[in-house]
Amino acid sequence: MMPFTCVLAIQEIAYEAMMKVTKSLADKYGFDLDEAVRSIVIEDIKVVEKQKPIAKDNDKAKAKDNDKAKAKDKAKDKAKAKAKDKAKDKAKDKAKDKAKDKAKGAKNKGTGAGGSNTNKNGLPYEKLTDLDDRITILDKNVNFEIIEFDKNGKSFIKTNQSKLFKCMKDEMDTTIEKAHGCKNPDECYIDKKSKNIFLLEKKFQQCSGSVCEKIQTPDFKKWQYARTFPDYNIIYIYCLSDWFKQNCIAELEYLDFKGIPYFWGNSATYKDEIVNFIINYK
Repeated sequence: MMPFTCVLAIQEIAYEAMMKVTKSLADKYGFDLDEAVRSIVIEDIKVVEKQKPIAKDNDKAKAKDNDKAKAKDKAKDKAKAKAKDKAKDKAKDKAKDKAKDKAKGAKNKGTGAGGSNTNKNGLPYEKLTDLDDRITILDKNVNFEIIEFDKNGKSFIKTNQSKLFKCMKDEMDTTIEKAHGCKNPDECYIDKKSKNIFLLEKKFQQCSGSVCEKIQTPDFKKWQYARTFPDYNIIYIYCLSDWFKQNCIAELEYLDFKGIPYFWGNSATYKDEIVNFIINYK
């Protein structure tokens, strides 16, 4: 049976691919991206492991072996033509991977979702670490919600993804070109009274991969958001899985050096820590 973590990883990969295709189609045909995205539910993606048929008798086994031999011979005949196609496909895949690494809109979270809580509840990392159970909604519309944390009396605007630019359209510099990796924040909380924008970027990883460099870019992202929203102070925050503790030590030292806050999404106190940080930020 396929390990549960592999199923989650395949679901995440399929979800990111569907999001990318949906965005491309939305750009091309002009339909509403947010509406289309709402119809894509990661839990609806089913991963079915193909089972190998078991031969009932020796005749079937022999027939299967004969079929394999014929297929092998046919494959050899086409080997030369396929070699060229494979080289082209490899080049295309490399270019796609490079573009995917640069595009924040692809919402790359690594190759799985969620750590121990995910294994227990089967939830994506983003859902496990959202703060919905710590907020009270005071008002809302299609692009944002007005909320308060733990009923403390201090209100924030809560938004995410491209909705950030829609709800802040009257307070942004529209002459600034949108940059890769600065289009779709995972979570965003806006304190209009104090002129602070808290941007949360979530990164999950549980096996080897080239993701450490993705937390090396907060300086650029802060600069880009700051000139897009010139009247606001930008607080860029990372929510990281425990994998980063042992595998991205230099990058974490850099975040400490630059004063970029980061929190461990798998921690039992994660929500307490980040809510207190946002409420008490000065």
